Amino acid sequence: MNKIKWLIIIAVIVLIGIFICIGTFKYTNSVSNVKQTEKEKEKYFLNDKIAAIYYSATIDYPKDGSYTVYIDEKGAATAVKGDAIEVGTIAQDEKNIVRQDKKEVYMIGDNFKKFPMQHQVHTSYGQSSGHLIKENIFYFLNNQGVGENHYNSLIRWGNGSGFHEKIIPGFYTSTGNDGEYIYVINEDSSIKTPTFQGVKIDKDKVTVGKGTTIPILNEENWSVYSQIIVKKSSAFFILYNQTDKSNKVQFKVAEIDLKHKKFKGAYPLGSYHIPDEISQLAIPLSTNNFFVKNDTLYHLAANSILYTFDLKSMKPGKKIPLNRSTKFENQAKFTYFDESKIFLLEISKGGKYVINSYSYKNGKKLKSTPIRGLEKIINNTHVSEYDFFMIKKNKEVWSD
Repeated sequence: MNKIKWLIIIAVIVLIGIFICIGTFKYTNSVSNVKQTEKEKEKYFLNDKIAAIYYSATIDYPKDGSYTVYIDEKGAATAVKGDAIEVGTIAQDEKNIVRQDKKEVYMIGDNFKKFPMQHQVHTSYGQSSGHLIKENIFYFLNNQGVGENHYNSLIRWGNGSGFHEKIIPGFYTSTGNDGEYIYVINEDSSIKTPTFQGVKIDKDKVTVGKGTTIPILNEENWSVYSQIIVKKSSAFFILYNQTDKSNKVQFKVAEIDLKHKKFKGAYPLGSYHIPDEISQLAIPLSTNNFFVKNDTLYHLAANSILYTFDLKSMKPGKKIPLNRSTKFENQAKFTYFDESKIFLLEISKGGKYVINSYSYKNGKKLKSTPIRGLEKIINNTHVSEYDFFMIKKNKEVWSD
């Protein structure tokens, strides 16, 4: 009897060992393309990379961390794991990519650098980073939660010489820059009317301007759903209106006069109807959803139609459907606007990630780059994509 008992125990141990080996193999296989920060330290790491995607877990489920995924010119994906920063973001200039962890900032390029930070970051604002060309300053705007008298944000800024950080007031629903100033829309509940504000960085000092009120944001159901783009002496952003009583969605181009510091108005851009059962898909998933080229504004809506707007006459122009599905359920994950073409991070019919480029002129698909290995990286993790761009350092490769 004892012999049979021991045989059963041994068999159970063998089975457990087999299951552990299978599990280990699956785990190793699933993260085979995930590297440590050491990989980014290689001098030529970015040389064959054409795009970057930022994924992160949420503040409620942070253990899966974040993944900065780099796509090379052949479509192969390589990821570097970091801390979870919900609605996180990455930045770049023509030579470097800059990303942040909870208490560090990393600069990846010809010379890798790591900068320790004092404050801890857990949430950002989504595509709320950038590069100020005039003074060569990178910045990140992060959500720090409710303070004693107002909402708090944390700005981190710097370059290869070092990074700084400071708590500033405000809850930001849109951000952008003109190469010198950062601009934000502050909708902190402690202020009566949402305001458009300029943020000035001067070496180790940050100044937040008084701002310009945006009265339309106090009207029922109008909200900001885009980044901020500055052209000449005006700042532009996109407003959406979606009511519970109707399946009609309206959107407008809003303008701020920077010289006279006043809200000039909001001008009709387009509208469409969406079935109630998918009403949550009525707004573009990508915050960076419009671009200004010459005197024409191009806005990519959730129905995959490019709505144009003449900034001279301040009237809507032609609508250009992209050569892809116009179903709201199939809208692209992210958009990146280049001067010559529009890039979309999409999921193909077969469920694979792909980067497609499209023409401004007629919406024609110009090039397709299937991404290999991304599913292995993010499958079985609780992460979502929060940022995407084509890498400027290697523009000569992807702009052909």
